[in-house]
Amino acid sequence: MTQGKYRILYYVSSHGYGHISRSYEIIRTLLERDDIEFITLCTERLDFIKDDHPKLEKRKVNVDVGVIQKDSLSLDVHLTKEKLQEFEKNKNSLILRETEFAREKNYDLIISDSSSLPFVLGVSLEIPALFLGNFTWDFIYRNFAKYDPYFHIIADILAVEYSFATAAVLLPFTCPMDGFLETHNLGLVGRKPTLSKQEARKEFGFLENEIYFLFSFGAYGLDGMDWNWENIPDNWRIVVNNLPSLKHNKVIDVPSCYYPNLVTACDYIVTKPGYGILSECILANSPIIYTDRGDFAEYPYLVEELNRNFLASYITQKDLLNFSFANCLTEIKNKSNIMKDSNFDDGTLKIHTILTDYLAQ
Repeated sequence: MTQGKYRILYYVSSHGYGHISRSYEIIRTLLERDDIEFITLCTERLDFIKDDHPKLEKRKVNVDVGVIQKDSLSLDVHLTKEKLQEFEKNKNSLILRETEFAREKNYDLIISDSSSLPFVLGVSLEIPALFLGNFTWDFIYRNFAKYDPYFHIIADILAVEYSFATAAVLLPFTCPMDGFLETHNLGLVGRKPTLSKQEARKEFGFLENEIYFLFSFGAYGLDGMDWNWENIPDNWRIVVNNLPSLKHNKVIDVPSCYYPNLVTACDYIVTKPGYGILSECILANSPIIYTDRGDFAEYPYLVEELNRNFLASYITQKDLLNFSFANCLTEIKNKSNIMKDSNFDDGTLKIHTILTDYLAQ
């Protein structure tokens, strides 16, 4: 620590965009603090960051494997195993490199969303290391042990690494995790729209007599799917943001925009459940039509939250390909008559209180 100025080493999983989208919201608010000297962000998802800050240093570093996906709706368990085995072979050298880097920079705190390896660094460096997230990778991998016993082994290894964390900062939609000695519950963290729904619709040129469905499928796309375009009613429009696999005269491609404003502009968000898009839909008050995403252990916990506290409806992948949304629209309309708006605390405010205790150690 230098004269009351703190240095934070912040690792973010490179699996999809949900981890980086929420963590960058936290990083942005931390950068506003006078007692932060600088933050070093380490992830392979640096393409998500469109701005710079004099107190933010960015490093392209990968400290986990996540789950390999064939596309946004299906997983590749076999290739995930291969990537994990390769990662484990190189882990010791990675730990040594990261430890040496961190020691030279003299950091005061490590935060990890949601990789386990940074907690090994925390022990070596003798500084606090905080987990941030709504699931741990050992929980995800243990579910794959029914396909291959290797996943039990890797889950046990990662569970030990997570146990080295000083504490866990838990986001909403939390999956089971009991390996942390100390936990703090955080409110909802996600990107917020900067425009009202009416302002956003005007910004994107949306018409009052048309219904807009935003197809939001993150980093992995929807390649190779056979869509039945003839089923779309004349007043429906499919909206995409850099999703080249969907091309049709009914498709509106918005290649460059502040995504939460597009979320709030659209009538419905068609997606697979993931923390990032759920948080943005909640903050934009846009209802969700969701489908399956493969055997990902987080899925049922997200679906439970959707069904309990949000305007959402499930669609099969077959009906999705047929654009058979009518039943979903009816269900969402019926829910809107009986449900109140979702109510979550703002996690970007509470994070300051939580971190202050650990920065002062």
